[in-house]
Amino acid sequence: ENWQKLVNKISNTYLIIQSCHKQTLKLDGVYVTDDLSFRLSSAVMNKCDLFLGAHGGFAHVAAALEKSAIIYFGGWAPPEILGYQTHKNIYFKNDTSPCGMFSKKCIHCEEARKKITPNLILKEIENLFSSK
Repeated sequence: ENWQKLVNKISNTYLIIQSCHKQTLKLDGVYVTDDLSFRLSSAVMNKCDLFLGAHGGFAHVAAALEKSAIIYFGGWAPPEILGYQTHKNIYFKNDTSPCGMFSKKCIHCEEARKKITPNLILKEIENLFSSK
């Protein structure tokens, strides 16, 4: 829900490209690339100004390509271990962070989703582009 809310806020200003596979929930208001290979998706990223997404393979691609990136870590794992100092890493820290849970019903992760709002991410995007 938060990703869609963020897209709704920025899609009139930025071209947003979502790389999808068959199980991906597609967002409205984005350019969708269906079933591109990881290699082709990485080539597309090479032409982009910013990678915005959750920590994973594409965050590593962004680092390898020296791309600006805003990476959502939630509270599952700390960016000090998995992230890059060149990226803006969004992390929810409280007494139970990191939780390391793989459950969709993690109370800690639900709290992270509520605290890391679309407006918070939007502010990070604006900060990044205003400093360039």
